[in-house]
This record gives sequence, C-alpha cells and structure tokens, in this order.
Amino acid sequence: MVTTGTVTDVNCFVNIAHTYKGDLTVTLIHPDGTQVILHNKTGGSADNVMTTYDTATAPAQPLSVLNNKNPAGTWQLRVTDTAAIDVGSLNGWAVQITTVSP
Repeated sequence: MVTTGTVTDVNCFVNIAHTYKGDLTVTLIHPDGTQVILHNKTGGSADNVMTTYDTATAPAQPLSVLNNKNPAGTWQLRVTDTAAIDVGSLNGWAVQITTVSP
C-alpha cells in the first residue's frame, strides 16, 4: 500500500454478488473519513455489481474529491443493502491509488 506523497488518482474495483443491485449503496471511505458514493441504488433488478470505478465509469460521486489527500491509513468500503428481501455478499474489492511525491 502506498503511504507517501499525495493522491492524484483513485480507482476502486468491487465484486458484489446480489440479486437486486438497485438495493445497494457502495461507499469508499478515505482514512480521514471522506466518503465517496460509488454506487447509489442504480441498476434496478439486475444482479451483481462487478465494476472498476474510475473517471470513465462515472461513480455516483467523483473520486477526484480524494485528490491531494494523504494516501496513508486504512481505506474502507461500506456496502449497504437498503431492502430486506434480497441477499448478497461482498466477494472482493481493491483500491488502486496513484500518488505524486511531495
């Protein structure tokens, strides 16, 4: 994990198995608490969220709010299922951080 410099770009891959992805909110959380919503209850009744969020895939909120931040610390991913009917699982996720030295 990168621990020096400042963030210039962030990409986040998620692999979520779920029978109704329109129920899900997926949020990337920077170590300082800044939150970026990647998936915000879109996709209706389609299954699964297997996506790399970057500037090309247009997450619900821009990842650029993480630019110029310190990359060090524990990054988190929060998945919220807003309905009780369907079930799913987080199969994996990864964050790719590009930095520039001070």
